[in-house]
Amino acid sequence: MKFLFVAILFFSLQGFSQACKDDSAKLCPGLSGEELSKCMRMNVVKWSDPCKAEMKAKAEANPELQKVKEAHKDTIDKAAEQKRVNEARVAEMKAKNEARTAEMKAKREAHDAEMKAKQEARQAEMKAKREAREAEMKAKKEAREAEMKAKKEAREANRKACEEKLKSLADQRDVELKFADDRMKTAVEAKDKDALKKNLEEKKEIRKKYETLKAQALECKIR
Repeated sequence: MKFLFVAILFFSLQGFSQACKDDSAKLCPGLSGEELSKCMRMNVVKWSDPCKAEMKAKAEANPELQKVKEAHKDTIDKAAEQKRVNEARVAEMKAKNEARTAEMKAKREAHDAEMKAKQEARQAEMKAKREAREAEMKAKKEAREAEMKAKKEAREANRKACEEKLKSLADQRDVELKFADDRMKTAVEAKDKDALKKNLEEKKEIRKKYETLKAQALECKIR
């Protein structure tokens, strides 16, 4: 900062150095004399490194500029101190900003992690509920199927039992009717009208009885 301040004075007192001609053409095109010096002083922060180095060397080697430097020592020192203070303030602000940024990042990451954990917990809970519902529905379905199967098997067993009962009734009816026919034959041969009449009534009762039993057996079968 010190040499730049002296270099600014050097521009006003001594003109331009060779190394700064390109800078002056670039930064202050078309200007000359005091206007050029003023323009270059205003753009001192944009000087190229070769220009800065040469101006610093000439300023340090020039007795007149050394006198100017000594005369403005307090100003230069204050400027250097202000620069140091400014840099320290900038560094402090940068550090605070980085600390705040890191803190915000940590909070954001913690918040994101918490949200992610909650989301995963919700998803796990929903999955568990869904699986429980599916398991319940499956159990109910299996229970219904088992119940239907049991009822079907019971109906089938009942049907078979009824069929066997019908067959047994038919066999019993045929046996009784055969005995009745034998008795009727004997009554015919003996020309026993009363026995014949009685035998006819007996056969009629047998058929009636077995029709009733058959109806009951059929009702049992269709249940």
